[in-house]
Amino acid sequence: MRILKLSSRQIDATPTMKTQALFFFTILLALLPKAVCADVYEGFDMANQNSVPLASSEATRVGNTSRGWNSTWQVTAGKPFVLATDLEIKGFDSVGGSLEVRGERKPNSIGQGVAMRQITDSFIGDVYGSFRFSANTLRIESAIGLLLSVPGQNPLDLKTATFAFSPKRWGSEYGMMAAGKQRITKSEAGAPCVPDSNYLVVWQLENLPKLGDRQKIILNMWVLDEDQASHFAEKDFSESVLRLAELGSEPQQVGQYLRKEIKNSKRGLFGGMVVSCFSVGLPKVTFDEIRISQKSLADAVGLSR
Repeated sequence: MRILKLSSRQIDATPTMKTQALFFFTILLALLPKAVCADVYEGFDMANQNSVPLASSEATRVGNTSRGWNSTWQVTAGKPFVLATDLEIKGFDSVGGSLEVRGERKPNSIGQGVAMRQITDSFIGDVYGSFRFSANTLRIESAIGLLLSVPGQNPLDLKTATFAFSPKRWGSEYGMMAAGKQRITKSEAGAPCVPDSNYLVVWQLENLPKLGDRQKIILNMWVLDEDQASHFAEKDFSESVLRLAELGSEPQQVGQYLRKEIKNSKRGLFGGMVVSCFSVGLPKVTFDEIRISQKSLADAVGLSR
């Protein structure tokens, strides 16, 4: 068979072929999984059955569309379960599945629930991330968070992690953000989280250093309910619009916002570090749609296009 080769001049002279090529390229993009644009992603699409133990043979410990990890999910406290349903929020991509973290049952209390997984790559400069959660009950003596920590951190909690983003902290209705015990910022105003509602927690780390370097870094965290998240989705999840929003429970507001500057810091987000879905004092907390991206806030929240 003789293969016909076209010169650049011939290609320019055949608009029909260019149109066909553009059409097929557009179709190819449409077929790519939308939810996996972030550098690190987990949608927990692991099982077709509901309430499958994460450690069981029926769950793969790796989401079908996950990317950016160098390990499977590991259980270090409590009993996480894979769910077939996801935490959907209008205006954002998601895949079927979520992770229900169940705190360890004790005689007179409920302890920690922790599922963790290691990331592959290091991130330098500005980094954006998000996760969704929902809790069937919330107590003053309870806490929820996404933790970024070094491997083997023991004990592991909101105050010992390298970075902690918590929409609900122990002893309060509100959340906190931390970079170790000495660098904690607490929310005291806005709208506290309530049970049986889906929330989008968005975080940003600015000016992260290379391994071994020191420089000023900045931590940011926003907590949005479903209506607020959908409102900002309509605004293309613009960082400038989000920063100008007031605290409150109205759709155009943000439920919680925290910001912390840390001078001369060597803390960073490096390859091999651990991402943990963390709860304490709660029987069930559902986590979903974990993303880390260096592109933009819109990419880090899975904004539908």
